[in-house]
Amino acid sequence: MRALFGQLARFGLVGLGGFIIDIAVFNLLIFTALAADRVHEGPIYAKIISTALAILFNWIGNRYWTFGSTRRSQVLREGIEFVAVSVAGSLIALLCLWVSHYVLGFTSQLADNISSNVIGLALGTAFRFVFYRWWVFHPDRSGAIAAPAPAKVSTHDAREDATVVVIPTYNEAENLESAVRAVRTALPAARVLVVDDASPDGTGAIADRLAASDPQVSVLHRTRKDGLGRAYLDGFATAVADGAEVLVEMDADGSHPAAVLPTMLDRLRADRATGLVIGSRWVPGGGAVGWPWHRRAISILGNAYARFMLGLDVRDVTAGFRAYRAEVVEEVGRDVASRGYAFQVDMTRRTSDARWGIAEVPITFVDRVAGQSKMSTGIVLEAMRLVTVWGLRRFFSPPAPPGARTRSSEASRSRR
Repeated sequence: MRALFGQLARFGLVGLGGFIIDIAVFNLLIFTALAADRVHEGPIYAKIISTALAILFNWIGNRYWTFGSTRRSQVLREGIEFVAVSVAGSLIALLCLWVSHYVLGFTSQLADNISSNVIGLALGTAFRFVFYRWWVFHPDRSGAIAAPAPAKVSTHDAREDATVVVIPTYNEAENLESAVRAVRTALPAARVLVVDDASPDGTGAIADRLAASDPQVSVLHRTRKDGLGRAYLDGFATAVADGAEVLVEMDADGSHPAAVLPTMLDRLRADRATGLVIGSRWVPGGGAVGWPWHRRAISILGNAYARFMLGLDVRDVTAGFRAYRAEVVEEVGRDVASRGYAFQVDMTRRTSDARWGIAEVPITFVDRVAGQSKMSTGIVLEAMRLVTVWGLRRFFSPPAPPGARTRSSEASRSRR
């Protein structure tokens, strides 16, 4: 019964979104191009258009949220059945509007809204929920997606002395030394790997000096600037080859609080099913300091868009402060091609798809004081484009059967 009420609540929220779209488009049209004094059947045409847009919204919301666990692998057939039920439910509202406007003669815009968007909506909503749950998305229907595979469980303890903090750098001469010192203070037994992309400001030389004076610090020099994602993957590969069990991503600019690192490792140790811990700005207790309003808005809206398109239960999908189990990176990082900040979103969705748990701990993100930010409009647009592509691919492609990704990765390892 509790599951039914939860499903009904999600259905109601999705329906509310569809209702807002429906009523907004309906009123926009009957007040403008399809006003009754211009087009005799204007209210009917307006209702048909607004209903079509609401149905599209409702299908996406119900497919991936309300009935996500029982959605069909046969997307086209599911969509046709969903539209059929939606149209049948909408005909109830349309019938109420027709009776009110043309039979009873209540032709005011208020009467049109009450008949179609109150009485008709209530009757149609009840009809749709019953048929969505017990027909379109019923788990016993042919083509329903099987239950998800069980979560992965690690065999490692996430020890501090088997942890490598990977810090990618490009022109971070003013920040690198303090960043490394903060990590060494927070995690004395961990190692630090600086991955420098041939910084012209001498960052690489500073990293070499730090490594020469501290055996816990090492440097990976790359010959050119090749993207954040590629820098992390190269650093991860080097660390794993050296025996790392936990891989930490951390910026060199001081924006990520190293003091939170012990808490992040504790979360990994507390649950062997957790494969990724994110230092999150957008969970209770987190935040960002020194950001202008537009950058804060871009981050919040971008994360909301990524969560919706990719079906992720993560508040800060784009965060760059995170700790992975090495086995997670080995499993999901093989096919990652994204190089910019979309790398973080890409790794998050792959980790979730591979059935590893994801936890978030609150951090206060402090904007850099020295040096120049690498964020640009092009990077933001690239991330949005890739999230859209991944989301559409996820929507139109049937989900892989449980265990398929695991079998694929095992086969890949056996061929190597």
